Amino acid sequence: MRNWTESRPERLQAEVEAFEDAEGLDFAVDDAELKATGRLVLRGTLTRASGAPVKLEVRYPDSFPYLRPEVFAVDLRLERHQNPFRRNLCLLDRSSRQWSPSLKGAWLVSERVPMLLDLLDGDPAAMRDQESAQGEPESSYFVPFDGSSVFIPEPMLSLPENERAGVMNLALGGHEDAAQVLRGCLKRVAVRTRRGKPQDLAVATGALASRFSKTVFEGRWVRLDRFPDGNGKGADLYEAARAVSGYEKPPAQNVPGGTVRILGVVCKEEVCQGEWEDSWLFAVDIDVTNDGNHVQELYVVRGERLSPQDLGARIPTIAGLAGKTVALAGLGALGGPIALELGRAQVGELRILDSDVVEAGTIVRWPFGLHSVGHRKTNLLHNFLVNDYPFTKVVSFDHHLGIVPAPGDPPAPRSEAELLTDFLDGADLLIDATAEIGVEQLLAALADEAGIPQVYVTATEGGWGGVVARVLPGVTGCWYCLQMRLDEQSITPPPAAPTGTVQPRGCAAPTWTGTSFDALPIVAQAVRTACFTLLSGRAPDDPRDVFVCAQQARTPTELDSPFWTSYALEPHDACPVCAAAKAP
Repeated sequence: MRNWTESRPERLQAEVEAFEDAEGLDFAVDDAELKATGRLVLRGTLTRASGAPVKLEVRYPDSFPYLRPEVFAVDLRLERHQNPFRRNLCLLDRSSRQWSPSLKGAWLVSERVPMLLDLLDGDPAAMRDQESAQGEPESSYFVPFDGSSVFIPEPMLSLPENERAGVMNLALGGHEDAAQVLRGCLKRVAVRTRRGKPQDLAVATGALASRFSKTVFEGRWVRLDRFPDGNGKGADLYEAARAVSGYEKPPAQNVPGGTVRILGVVCKEEVCQGEWEDSWLFAVDIDVTNDGNHVQELYVVRGERLSPQDLGARIPTIAGLAGKTVALAGLGALGGPIALELGRAQVGELRILDSDVVEAGTIVRWPFGLHSVGHRKTNLLHNFLVNDYPFTKVVSFDHHLGIVPAPGDPPAPRSEAELLTDFLDGADLLIDATAEIGVEQLLAALADEAGIPQVYVTATEGGWGGVVARVLPGVTGCWYCLQMRLDEQSITPPPAAPTGTVQPRGCAAPTWTGTSFDALPIVAQAVRTACFTLLSGRAPDDPRDVFVCAQQARTPTELDSPFWTSYALEPHDACPVCAAAKAP
């Protein structure tokens, strides 16, 4: 594929002529760059109606005209709307929505640059009205070492501004080690007292303290008035930190193969438009030898805010889930992804019940691949959720419901009745994704007795469809009503492939055929139904409780989207359970 300057010579000519024709622009093409690389670069000056001429450089991307050129002002030091390292100007929204392939680079220079400079010279309120409603955190311009991260809990984001330097502790978790790449959590920030003893300013507690508790490193921290200019390197942070009163060189910490020194730098920056808050960067000085390879490097790690508020900002409509408890039975192709979605949704407590081990053949539609094979589903999902979604408490119940001890088996630590009591006690919702009719009946009876709302999730053979149904004790029909209405087709059952069952080689029982993407629409509706039920209940004027999915292609070559039909789950006149509940 040729560069656009070669494939579209008429556009190249038009771009150059636009600079020649625009008033106040005096630019020339870098012919050597164009000949050597095929890239268009122009350098020159912009003369504004007021103010001195501004030296600029315009660089076109290889993807022009679909993506915009960049305008660099290496001699300017603007407080806003300029990359502090590369010196390119922010003339349009960061997304590509304000750029059109019909626009020209000369327009950016002749129209947008004067507009930006005039706004910077004028009333700050006018600037706020004209610019995109977003903050400009300078820490985002520092390029972190690949794979590195330090998580920042909420207490570390509002340190006293008069405290300028001190000591800190970082902790690693269960899957991190700092042999070369630092991944951990800022757990403690303190200052020196007159006697030399540290006095705590902020300490991580709760879920993060539990999640990151493996290895603790001691480091040093300083507060800067602003992050340093330069190249966004760790050396820039160290140089700026040394000028702070109270700065101490970080102590060397032993890691496999060598040592590491960690310096934290905290600074107020604009995190949202007009909102300023402490942010963190870290300079990591690593000196290790592994397998005969010596690595000595000074790199930057960004501080990543980690709190329920920061995660919840992207999912505000389900913020109330933090106080809810969900009991989920069945962790297969439907239940496994449901567990992950509930963790992402930050449900307060998730109880998971299953007895299976991940087999190799199931990875085509289970959430994880080969690394999961041989592990118990409860253990794998528990560990993943605890490590990656620490604000959700996860409780595992690894048990095969209905198992009968053989003669001579040791007694179980607790009875099945006790286990199920613990599983359901205080739950706000039961989700049954077992697709086992006996288990469904058992859990339905227990949940009805406890007044717990329920969501039942099933998929049909071939991945042709599925059902998501909720039961609200005392409001809707019960699980038996649902089965009776599906049987008599007053609720139309989902389609199923007549040959959609298979027993893979080595598998102990037949299973349904279908892909993971056949299951995902059903998973999404199940989680949506669960969240809505937990937060809103059932709207009296819109009683929809049963959602039936049909997504089979009518012909082998036809592509269509899943089709959903909704029903109210009314009590069935012939239901023995509902009738018994109404009996005096």
